[in-house]
Amino acid sequence: MATLSELLGKELSVNQVVQDLKETLSQLGARLKNYEVTSLDQERYYEYLDKK
Repeated sequence: MATLSELLGKELSVNQVVQDLKETLSQLGARLKNYEVTSLDQERYYEYLDKK
């Protein structure tokens, strides 16, 4: 197995990958919005996971 950094031949950071993904999706026509996750969002998410 190889890491993405090894396969692409460059160092990657999470922030850079997220930024590159956003740019690519925008170029493909996606409309993206920044959204701040609230404590209520987190609570609902964990409640959802508990139900599974």
